[in-house]
Amino acid sequence: MRILKIEFRNVGIFDNGFIIDFVARDKVTEKHNVYNYHGAFSTQNTIALIGPNASGKTSALKLITMALEIILKQQTLKNIRIPNGIIKDNTVMKVDFYDSKTKLYYRLESIFDYNYTSEDELPVLKYSSENLYRKKSTHVKSKIQTTDFSVENIITTRDELREEISFLRDDDSILFFLVKLEDKSQKKYSKSLINENMFDFYRVSGNASMIDINIFDDSIDELSLEESQLKVKFKNKQKEYSCSSMPDQNYLLSSGTVKGGNILFWLKGIIRNGGYLIIDELENHFHKRIVQFIIDLFNDSEINRYGATLVFTTHYAEILDSIERKDNVLILVRDSAYTCNIIRYSDEIKRIENKKSEVFLSNYIKGTSPAYKSIQAFKESIWI
Repeated sequence: MRILKIEFRNVGIFDNGFIIDFVARDKVTEKHNVYNYHGAFSTQNTIALIGPNASGKTSALKLITMALEIILKQQTLKNIRIPNGIIKDNTVMKVDFYDSKTKLYYRLESIFDYNYTSEDELPVLKYSSENLYRKKSTHVKSKIQTTDFSVENIITTRDELREEISFLRDDDSILFFLVKLEDKSQKKYSKSLINENMFDFYRVSGNASMIDINIFDDSIDELSLEESQLKVKFKNKQKEYSCSSMPDQNYLLSSGTVKGGNILFWLKGIIRNGGYLIIDELENHFHKRIVQFIIDLFNDSEINRYGATLVFTTHYAEILDSIERKDNVLILVRDSAYTCNIIRYSDEIKRIENKKSEVFLSNYIKGTSPAYKSIQAFKESIWI
């Protein structure tokens, strides 16, 4: 399945709604950077989200992850980490996607509510309403039509399906019964690494690939993890070092090696299968060249043959200058009412020669730089 668009309405901090478009809306002049999934239509290979602190970047990734878990992995709500404080009663989720096997376009429209059982128990999220839309690819003639559905396209609703399937549970989407995964292994190829910077320990079981690890530390000769026992052998050293607790890993492996080893393990499988990799603060613990290396893997059509997609957040505007397209850069800002908004760079900036980092850092798009008043107030407070 190819994700085309994710939209949420009535979600915390995004009072004006949240929309992320995976379709390449600008003109496609070459096959790099995008994946042609059907006819003249392509999806982005990389999507970058940038914004100042507290602009909603991590919350955005949590919403994207939730949608991918439901659509690609067909997980029940009880098996999904629901973004607390973001999903509310009457939150609406719309996900547009393309099934390459059947050549059909779909939209799943879901409305969520909470079950409040007692004061002592946490409320449980459920589906209160759902509509499933479908149309043939022959009816799609333009990019706008790829994510344009009407009432006539509805093939069933949750209420209609419940009459046929009495065992439909409140936390199961109707999608599970009507749209089968193209490949059962597809469940493995959506991975969210939102907390990778917080949980700083190596988590790949078995013998590590030294091709992967030596990118980050070429002094390591062997590395393995079995039942929480980490073993490391360094080049030109006879002794093998080991530790059995996660915090002790920091004495053997750098933060960059830990994060890099975890990411590359998932990255290989995702690229081989055209999946989705979600990374928060891609630049953390990495040299700039490593960041560029990871982005380039997804943008190279010879390596990324099946259109795998990298979605990442960053604080560093300079990273954006290496991204050739403009329609795959999303800027998150907070307005004067402290509402988070998401803006597509290409909607605001039309000239190709504009340097993305300069646009962002100059506050040309309002809300992209730290507030001048706050900075001045802090300076003055030091000696108060």
